[in-house]
Amino acid sequence: MELASLHHQVLIDLIRTSENEQHKEQLLRSGAEFLSECVSPYEMAHRGFQDAVKALRQLNETLEEEIKRIAYAVHDEAGQLLVAGPPRTGRKLLWECPKAQQEQFNAD
Repeated sequence: MELASLHHQVLIDLIRTSENEQHKEQLLRSGAEFLSECVSPYEMAHRGFQDAVKALRQLNETLEEEIKRIAYAVHDEAGQLLVAGPPRTGRKLLWECPKAQQEQFNAD
């Protein structure tokens, strides 16, 4: 904004000092062209950032959908495991052993 404000002030000063209407019109055209050239790099950078933000938002949406898919899959698998009960390996689990054996295991 500082650039535009400075440009505006200089243009006003030039137009005030000019007495010829044709010269004033030429100053306005030249001033507009100059300002346009000055701000074009900023506009291009701004557009580039907008494109990057758009791409990142799309990527974020894709990742969020993938997270949902994985969460549903994990939830479904966990539900199936709970329904099936604990796995049996042929060995007794620690909490299924008598108290004396549990204490012996914990002592080791």
